[in-house]
Amino acid sequence: FATIALLTVGIAAIPASALNSYGGSLSLLTLRIPLSRQVAAGLVSVLAVVIGLLIKNNPYGPFYEFVLLTGYLIGPYVTAIAIDYWVYKRGTPARLPELFDRSRIVEWGFVAWFVGCLASVPFWIWTRYTGPFAEAFPGAGDLTYYVGATVTALVGLAFLRVRPLSSLLGRAPEAIVAEQEREKVPN
Repeated sequence: FATIALLTVGIAAIPASALNSYGGSLSLLTLRIPLSRQVAAGLVSVLAVVIGLLIKNNPYGPFYEFVLLTGYLIGPYVTAIAIDYWVYKRGTPARLPELFDRSRIVEWGFVAWFVGCLASVPFWIWTRYTGPFAEAFPGAGDLTYYVGATVTALVGLAFLRVRPLSSLLGRAPEAIVAEQEREKVPN
């Protein structure tokens, strides 16, 4: 039965791995790296194999560090996305064209995420770095997620009434005209 179980698990992992490779390739394409989807998927797959070979002797050490660091960055990210969706009303159909506006590179949500991440650093309890607050008050536990999310929310809400950052950075005139047209659409 062990052989059948291991084959089943092995075969079941193939579609999940394919989806991960495809998702990674879409991430590369989102960064405007000029590759076809097939080449990007192949590159991501090769990179995954190389990383797997590099950590084969101690997979939990580097992987755990990576997952923990990713978790520290995801808390503020999810908060910025939630504020963008619900407070800034990005989930409405009238705002969908903004997703395709190539002149919008950095907006206030990114600034809120970045500030939230920076504010959480003193609270990190990571294998490679322990923040000053976490070191001084070890009994407080890992407050990184709470601080990062709270600061991101406060910064995101502080920019609620400010013009879009891309318009302050000198966007292309057609993007500004498109934005003015969207503002005429009732919410």
